[in-house]
Amino acid sequence: MPTITVSQEVYDRIAGSKSPPEVHEHSLSRAYHVQPSTPELSLEEWKRLFDQHSEIVQERAKSYPPGFECDVSREAIYEGCGE
Repeated sequence: MPTITVSQEVYDRIAGSKSPPEVHEHSLSRAYHVQPSTPELSLEEWKRLFDQHSEIVQERAKSYPPGFECDVSREAIYEGCGE
């Protein structure tokens, strides 16, 4: 199950409210600059959106220091677990 970590201040505010806050998929997708999937895309439209996403990823990659590498392999993520 996915988890999220919040500050103590946010936790106290949520815990003190009378009803749980509503979180909608749309608000999350806006926060992460992604759009909900659309099942009826033409191939050309899908390619256009994929290229647009690829450009965003390439731009984000430029924000890391030169030579930066991140090992996201399963082995690296779970290294030391279960030992």
